[in-house]
Amino acid sequence: MNTIKFFADFYRRFLSQFLIFRLIKHLLLFLVKKNRKLRAMHSRSVLSGSYKWIALAETQGIIFRQCITAPEKIFLPSPSFTGFGAAEASMRTPTRDHTFPEIAIFSFDGATIVGGTDFVLQGNQMIHHDLYIPSEHQCPAENIGLIDRHKDNKTVDLWLTLAPSSLESGVSMISQCSGNYAHWLTETLPKLALLDSIALFDRTPLLIDDHLHPNIIQSLNLLNKKNRQVITVSKWAPVTVNQLIAISNPGYERYASNGLLSKEPEPYVNKFSAYALKLLRESIINALLELKNSGQSHSDLVYLARSHSSKNLRQIINATELEAFLDAQHVQRVESDHLTFIQQVQACMSAKLIVSPIGAALTNMIFAPTGCKIICLSPYYDDANYFYYANLAATLGHEIHFVLGQQAPTDKHPMHKDYSINVELLKPYF
Repeated sequence: MNTIKFFADFYRRFLSQFLIFRLIKHLLLFLVKKNRKLRAMHSRSVLSGSYKWIALAETQGIIFRQCITAPEKIFLPSPSFTGFGAAEASMRTPTRDHTFPEIAIFSFDGATIVGGTDFVLQGNQMIHHDLYIPSEHQCPAENIGLIDRHKDNKTVDLWLTLAPSSLESGVSMISQCSGNYAHWLTETLPKLALLDSIALFDRTPLLIDDHLHPNIIQSLNLLNKKNRQVITVSKWAPVTVNQLIAISNPGYERYASNGLLSKEPEPYVNKFSAYALKLLRESIINALLELKNSGQSHSDLVYLARSHSSKNLRQIINATELEAFLDAQHVQRVESDHLTFIQQVQACMSAKLIVSPIGAALTNMIFAPTGCKIICLSPYYDDANYFYYANLAATLGHEIHFVLGQQAPTDKHPMHKDYSINVELLKPYF
């Protein structure tokens, strides 16, 4: 597993920018898909076959439905940009608004989930959450041939190589990106806070993907105040549940695979539920306050730094100069990659200002009080937008400012190059 991860990281950092290596990757994936299809045909899984896409809210096989919150109208102001490429970035991240769909809890009588996917199988239906658009969005399961979509984007083939296990009941917290800290906090963990609003499911087990990071497990344990049993599901493994509980997605970031032409996908305006994220913050902080000696918070000025040993693909070249300036402003430096989940919440729960490199740790802004000033340090990318953290901050009621830096002229992939920040640009925020 470590060897595979090493080569995957090396490919992402250096090789994926070259067409020849993308061709090799696609050839290997083609062989993987063919191999899976042959193994699935040999295993004769009763669940393999064709399915019709259908949205969760439109599904007919629901035996229980409880609305938690009505659709939310959310205004998303354009964030401020300064630094290298600021004018271009601002044009690509305009003011916008959207309506977040209704959030509800559903119960299915006999349905199947598959580890590492966002979908529920029932009859001949492949049920997707309401933010997923089959005609536009991809999923990781397509990379290995588990899912093979038809050209009409209305039907899809499923190729399973494992027989389904069975459970009497369970709440699905399975997701295609639950192993990513930002996705977990915005798309999956809020479901548990929402679930607690209905006592009917207080004893229903939670189904989660296996091999999640200890910080993710700690967040789950902290929020699991009902002491529900937690059952892990292996990646690509089907589990048939007699009474399956599903919850609307409280947020979504589409999955974008690295295509053969290595082009940036069309801009996607991320959506987050203000209600669900506010409920998550309140639930987490209340749970923290109930723990002995765990409710203390840090300074109201916080820098979520990456340690010098961080394996993040993007590093700030002049980090020493930057940190010296922030230290002079009495900004407390914490190394987010060395903190537990609880420590990350504590670092942000009283913050009036958070400075952070762009990345998953910045998602901890969820736990800051409404109105927190966010300074996001980011490289400038040609043809990219900054909707994810801009929309998250706006949904939370924060004020976000992007300070952009020029990328270093290295051989890394353009999306993973190190960058420098002009420290002079930070002075107006203090």
